[in-house]
Amino acid sequence: MSTALITKELFNEMDFDAPIATKAADTNKGNSSQPTVLIVFANSDINAALYHLNKSLENPFATKAIASVLVQESIKNDFVEKLKQQLKSYPKEAVNNNEHFIKALSTAHKLSAQLISVDQKEANVYAPTLVCDFTHEQLGSTTPSGIVTLHTFRTAKEAIALVNKESLKFSYVSIWHENHSYAYELVTALKSENYFINCYQVPLNGLADNVALGKNYVNLDKSYHYETLQHEGVQKCIVFPIGSIFAN
Repeated sequence: MSTALITKELFNEMDFDAPIATKAADTNKGNSSQPTVLIVFANSDINAALYHLNKSLENPFATKAIASVLVQESIKNDFVEKLKQQLKSYPKEAVNNNEHFIKALSTAHKLSAQLISVDQKEANVYAPTLVCDFTHEQLGSTTPSGIVTLHTFRTAKEAIALVNKESLKFSYVSIWHENHSYAYELVTALKSENYFINCYQVPLNGLADNVALGKNYVNLDKSYHYETLQHEGVQKCIVFPIGSIFAN
């Protein structure tokens, strides 16, 4: 694996491989809704995190789509500006009168919430939309709606509190930080089962047998570190790339 950061040019040219990952057998299975929360620290490859967010926003109704984003305060403006440059309106059939999306968007407008989206020139044409500083519950959603909430944090402790404030149960957490000790602080504090550190939707089915047995287990395979462990009654799966600047 290359040690170079992902540049804006590479960001635009990369082929997204998460659909392959989502077809793999789930290690920690839940119901049909298994949303992801994305947590981005200042000391991280912002372009890589944005790449995965942008691709998730192309299909916000997917089972494991990113439903909430947390961005560290010092990089929020840069993060948002880069994201806005990537957003495109959905094809008309994409939303397909999805009542949950439309209802949540309408509620966001009624709340005068700050929205990050595309300037619309046509009626009834929708685009990826992030709502700042409101939870899904405040938008009237008890399940993912296709609308993404965005929160700003200063410390890992604040990030943990914001995740817990959301009404959704996140099956997946994607954490972006060059120092794994910070990432593991979130792993131990949150109740989710699956954690991607400096990556997103890497298949976890190789951990399935040990998860089923409730065993602690570590393996290195195909440039990734795979780990499962029990913590406070939750069997957690963790994966991160090795042989890169992030494997410290």
